[in-house]
Amino acid sequence: LAALLNALECLRTEIPAGEHSITLRCGGVRPPLLRQSRTPIRVLPFGSEADVEADLETADLLYLPLPFDDVHDAFVRFSLSTKLITYIGSGIPILYHGPETATAFHLLRDAKAALLGTTLDSAAIAATLRHYAEHGDEGGCAENALRLARSEFMLGTIRERFWDSIQGCLAT
Repeated sequence: LAALLNALECLRTEIPAGEHSITLRCGGVRPPLLRQSRTPIRVLPFGSEADVEADLETADLLYLPLPFDDVHDAFVRFSLSTKLITYIGSGIPILYHGPETATAFHLLRDAKAALLGTTLDSAAIAATLRHYAEHGDEGGCAENALRLARSEFMLGTIRERFWDSIQGCLAT
């Protein structure tokens, strides 16, 4: 989040301050981050599915951060969050911000389903955001994400994949 805020600060002269803000649904944000940011940040508590749907109505870009530190390596390598599934089904472009070792990175990259930020370097993140601001979703990542959601994450497909595996184990 600090790297994203710094990237937005880099863009402040190019993208007027009133044109961007961040809404976060989380347990909280460290006060120094809130104090240092000139980008308007709205911190909301975790919410219901209806709350998240309402948030998505006004979002232009969804931020999907994953930790870069080694202590979280197994987490990012071997898991996909439910937030990711919600995001790919939203029809809104995603800014993935995490390591290249993450399963989510590989899924999104291979499907061309997100803007990819794989560094904590604020200038690089700013370049990604600048390109998006200038060109919009020219690569069709939102549509690609929806295609990914339909092909891999529909409830019937997931149930079938899960139960076919279970049935295969029981048959042996």
